[in-house]
Amino acid sequence: MHIGSCLLQGALYSTLRVAGIFRTVRTLSLFCAFLFVRIPCPGQTTLDSMLNVLPSQRNAERVLTLGNIAYEMGLVDPIKAKTYAEEAVAIAVPLGDSALVGSSVNDLGLIEHRLGHFHRAIELNRRALRIRTALQDTMGIAASHSKIGAAMVELQQFDSALYHNQAAERVYHALGDRVREAMSRGNSGRLYQQMGDLVKAETVTRDAVAMLQNTPAGYAKANTLGQLAVILQEGLKEAESLPMAQKALDQYTQLGMRSEMASMANIIGTVERNRGDLKAALRWFTQAQRWSEEGNDVSGQATFLTNMAEVHADVGEFQEAIDLLERSVRISEAEGYTDQLVTALDNLVPLLERHGDTRNALRRHKQMVALKDSLYIRERVSALSEMQVKYETERTENDLLESVMNAERQREELAQQRLRIIALGGGLALLVLITVLSIHVQRLRHKSQLGAQVIAEREKGIRAVLANTDAERKRIAAELHDGVGQQLTGLKFRLEDLASRNNDAGSKQLTEVLSIAA
Repeated sequence: MHIGSCLLQGALYSTLRVAGIFRTVRTLSLFCAFLFVRIPCPGQTTLDSMLNVLPSQRNAERVLTLGNIAYEMGLVDPIKAKTYAEEAVAIAVPLGDSALVGSSVNDLGLIEHRLGHFHRAIELNRRALRIRTALQDTMGIAASHSKIGAAMVELQQFDSALYHNQAAERVYHALGDRVREAMSRGNSGRLYQQMGDLVKAETVTRDAVAMLQNTPAGYAKANTLGQLAVILQEGLKEAESLPMAQKALDQYTQLGMRSEMASMANIIGTVERNRGDLKAALRWFTQAQRWSEEGNDVSGQATFLTNMAEVHADVGEFQEAIDLLERSVRISEAEGYTDQLVTALDNLVPLLERHGDTRNALRRHKQMVALKDSLYIRERVSALSEMQVKYETERTENDLLESVMNAERQREELAQQRLRIIALGGGLALLVLITVLSIHVQRLRHKSQLGAQVIAEREKGIRAVLANTDAERKRIAAELHDGVGQQLTGLKFRLEDLASRNNDAGSKQLTEVLSIAA
């Protein structure tokens, strides 16, 4: 993560010839690993403050500060910035923090790209991609794809570059990040241009520009405008290309991005030369050369020196042209820029012949022929390499597709298993519920039967008690009847006997009693 609103940037170089003038146009590829798209001009105060606190920092804190310094410094001095980025990686790796390692490797890859070390940049960005994939860092994955694609463009591996760029575009689309999606689409347009499909390139890039129409001025908009300017110029639509390049230049100037400013100045100079205004063309090429020196863009310097030399040759200033071409040759030889070297020699040889320096002309001609032979071999090797990369990419895509299909099948199987488990669980729950209900019903029935049986027993007992009571009552009644009757009868007989024996008064009372007893 970098201080301020940062969008990492790199560059795509392409070799073009427009109306006889060789140029390398620096357009901007999408390096978007962070959350903001506006790039403030690097502030010296911010950079100084980070440099001041750096000595007191250790471990992860130091790695983050080193990355911030490398980013800020990389915009103006990538060679010096590389030392800070390399230190960040060296500290991050032993710490074992994958996210920190991925971030520091990402920063170093950016610096290597800006220095023109594209194979090294691809190696570092692939490493960052593996780390970010393991961490499921979606935004980082897209940024790494973009950077790998940008470096592959430099190596003319356009199919592979388009694959990585479109992979990044799909991620940004899924995330709803319209700005980064537009920048990736602009890069795709640039790749279609490299592959010779200018109609597709213009359509895709105009779409990218339209997507950014309502966004604030900044790197994202400048990048797509610059890309469209290059495509329109190659399509000989210079009347449309010039205002696009001027708009991009204005925005790059606000951002202080010298290398990108030089690229747009070079486009404007080419347009002016094609219009016949050689004075204006030379002024713009000279300005491009000055900005490329300020931005340490060595490749751009070699190219812009050749463009300046061609304009001097057009106006008959052959010695000035030879001097500029010799400078371009020395830079290209020192840095290993074969394309720029061949172009510079191609322009230098006829000028040396015209100037009468046949010895140097012959020496440079032999050098140029040898370089063209080696360039042809390199192109063949590059083509074979591209085929190999394309094969590996297709194989990787097939493996990825198979993995996705296997994962989908596993998800479906898991879903089916979950459904089966849910159904089985539901069936078991229903069975348990039915069992519980059945037991409950049986218990109710048993309880009801027991209640009925108790009631019946009670009724039977009551009937038995009632029967016994009735029988006892009858027995008692019979006993009372029989016993009392006999006693009364006996008493009657006794009274009668007494009455017959007593006087008349007593006999009368006994007779009354006997009448009552009878």
